[in-house]
Amino acid sequence: MVMCRIANQNFRKIIDMTFADPLEGAVDSGHETNSQKTQEQRDTATAVRIMVGVFAFLLAWGASVVTWGLPGLYLPAVGLVPVVYVMLLLITRG
Repeated sequence: MVMCRIANQNFRKIIDMTFADPLEGAVDSGHETNSQKTQEQRDTATAVRIMVGVFAFLLAWGASVVTWGLPGLYLPAVGLVPVVYVMLLLITRG
């Protein structure tokens, strides 16, 4: 079992070296790659938060449809009209 684990780690190192960025070891790009990685991590975290929020909203909306039927379907949509209106204004203002 230990030999398999060591072989797997060595294989990952070889793969990482094979597909590594050729400029990764350069002196000037070392700091930039770290900031780019942290920016990519922040972007990924933000995207995950947005997707979880959308999923939770849709789940709650579905639960309202199951609980209250047709009014549970259209009343949240009617209630969100002002929110959508403000979002459209913010999008058009840039």
